[in-house]
Amino acid sequence: MKGGGRKVLIDPIDGSKNAIAGIPFYCTSIAVADGDMIGDIETAYVINLVNGDEFWAEKNKGAFLNGERISTQKDKEIYLVAYEAQSPGRDIQGIMPLLSKSRKTRCLGATALDLAYLACGSISIFVNPSLSRSFDFGGGWLLVKEAGGIFTDSKGNPIEAAEISLKKSTSLLASGNEELLKEALRLLTQ
Repeated sequence: MKGGGRKVLIDPIDGSKNAIAGIPFYCTSIAVADGDMIGDIETAYVINLVNGDEFWAEKNKGAFLNGERISTQKDKEIYLVAYEAQSPGRDIQGIMPLLSKSRKTRCLGATALDLAYLACGSISIFVNPSLSRSFDFGGGWLLVKEAGGIFTDSKGNPIEAAEISLKKSTSLLASGNEELLKEALRLLTQ
């Protein structure tokens, strides 16, 4: 995938295990990048395949849900933490300090859709301590950034310089604002 030209990241059914099991939480995610890095993503589109909600973002132009501009959570209260856990025994233990400080937690099973709902303020923090590939989170990354949120790896390192690749993966931490990110990192490093 490395080299000049545009890159299109597509996850046709993010949350495919949910779809197969009849759990109504899955989506299609598309992101277009004008380079090799996550920070080169310029356009994103996520559609909830269950209820038809359409999220999109364009770099430096904002994020939208069904035509209305959206923004992330602005206060510092941890209302809801969404997470993914590919290895539950290891992953949940590592994020338990964060989960225990949230009013509610959810493991929903579709990273791009989790991030879309974080972008519109429904989710305070999203964490995936396991590794995710760029097509899993590329569209959600731009939605969160354009809606005013913060997006790093689970150690707080920026991921803009992460390579768009089928072979490279990163952990994820996204929040509605800087204060939420600081608190999440404090709890995750206890």
